[in-house]
Amino acid sequence: MRVLFLHNNFPAQYRHVATALAADKANQVVFGTMNKDGAIPGVAKALYKPSRQPNPQTHHYLRGTENAILHGQAVWRMCQELKKRGFVPDVVCGHSGWGPTLFVKDAFPNTRQINLFEWYYQASGADADFLPDHEQTDDDRTRIRTRNTPILLDLASSDWGQVPTQFQRSQFPDVFLPKLSVLHEGIDTDFFKPSPGPLVLPNLDLTGVKEVLTYSTRGMEPYRGFPQFMRAGLTPNGDPRVVRDSARVIRPVGRAGA
Repeated sequence: MRVLFLHNNFPAQYRHVATALAADKANQVVFGTMNKDGAIPGVAKALYKPSRQPNPQTHHYLRGTENAILHGQAVWRMCQELKKRGFVPDVVCGHSGWGPTLFVKDAFPNTRQINLFEWYYQASGADADFLPDHEQTDDDRTRIRTRNTPILLDLASSDWGQVPTQFQRSQFPDVFLPKLSVLHEGIDTDFFKPSPGPLVLPNLDLTGVKEVLTYSTRGMEPYRGFPQFMRAGLTPNGDPRVVRDSARVIRPVGRAGA
């Protein structure tokens, strides 16, 4: 089987499935990406790059859509090069939203397309209005609706879609739900498991500590729950406990000015 993965990053959510497919010599696996770094044994990389950035004069509702189209065009050109080399995939698996899968059916009309759909944007009831100190404007609400344009194009053209959780699937319009399956991205429990011995870290011994709170994301921001984490990290009398920040430094945090 010939498989083409598409994601602007590498290997992203496709690390394990690409590795497993490439381990079977009966498969030919290609990964289309913008990321030059990294490698998976048996997986060939095909690089693409948009021809330009979105025009700053583009309506601000549509800059994300223009960016997605530019990515889609770059992937289409990459697919033409793959065809010249004799590679026509049986199935394409790609991440929806940034645009790489927009024109897959134009490049490979007879190829099955499976999209990974992470999110369908809603102005209310999801991720846009949960912060109590952020007041939405009318412009926010209409802009958020428009962000779904590349996702809707992918929903229409894909043969099937996967979403990581039932909650994420519930955000999509009912008309598309029959072609969306929930497939959890998985947790490697051989790696992510409690240490059987003492918990000793640089400059910090947590052996015997009953409760350790951790926080690890790309940014310490309200959207990623940092204020809630900090509140959870306080003892009943307001003293801070041990906090882990996103720079992988574990340290006790004292009061300001202490």
